[in-house]
Amino acid sequence: MIPYNHMAIFAAVVSNGSFTAAAEQLGMPKSTVSLKLSQLEKELGVRLLQRSTRQLSLTEEGQRFYEQCRDLLINADTAIDTLKGLQAEPSGTLRISLPFGMSNSLLPLIMTRYQALYPKVKIEVSSSNDWIDIIKEGFDLALRAGPLRDSALVARELCPLHRYLVASPSYLERRGTPTRPQELSQHTSIVSSYTPQWEFIGAKGNYKIKPLQAIVCNDQDVIRELLIEGAGIGIVTDINLKSAINSGELTPLLSNYEMVGRSLHLVYPSRELLSPHVKQFIELAVETYSE
Repeated sequence: MIPYNHMAIFAAVVSNGSFTAAAEQLGMPKSTVSLKLSQLEKELGVRLLQRSTRQLSLTEEGQRFYEQCRDLLINADTAIDTLKGLQAEPSGTLRISLPFGMSNSLLPLIMTRYQALYPKVKIEVSSSNDWIDIIKEGFDLALRAGPLRDSALVARELCPLHRYLVASPSYLERRGTPTRPQELSQHTSIVSSYTPQWEFIGAKGNYKIKPLQAIVCNDQDVIRELLIEGAGIGIVTDINLKSAINSGELTPLLSNYEMVGRSLHLVYPSRELLSPHVKQFIELAVETYSE
């Protein structure tokens, strides 16, 4: 393949009319310009310029090649200017992968703020509780709750996820209120398919409980609504819980015990040479969660 800079040097010689003027424009020795042009002619197997002590003239092949080189250089400059424009003002498409149950997180607020700041960026959101290979599937970012599986991804922690055992007042009135983890085996439970075992931290040690699974679900929003309807006892993260507790629809249980904590992370393939629209979203997400 012919080096791009050889073609640029040839075009500079033609447009400037001499090796000396081209060398001054390119900031390189005249001897280097002459050498590169000779190498280009050798690689092409054709003479591009007729040289004399007083002037240069294009051969027929040289004229055709110059026109192609000139168009190529113009297109390259246009591509570079376009890319610089994208860096100055983010645009394009931002693809985000989310787990179910993020409707009560700060993400809708972050996306609204982001769209106001960068209206030329289109956001595509895909929700799934399946593990997604974001590189293979073409996502820019993913929101992950809980343990991280892929060490090849860069992870930014957005916030801790506090988990609470809760039930509705109507369920507790029917079935009674548990006071110790050991009593949970007597209750009907709504369980996440990702955490079939519950672990509590108490003053006298940790307790691992495998609850009676009446309903198994992989969507935190659905689990919360089932609990509000009185279907059983279950664990919900604080981002899915605040409004239901404040309204009295759900009651926290076992307040003397803590649940094993988790974190909410934003993950992406690399921190090197991030696209401007991706970088700005990450910075806005981190800033919003720190408020």
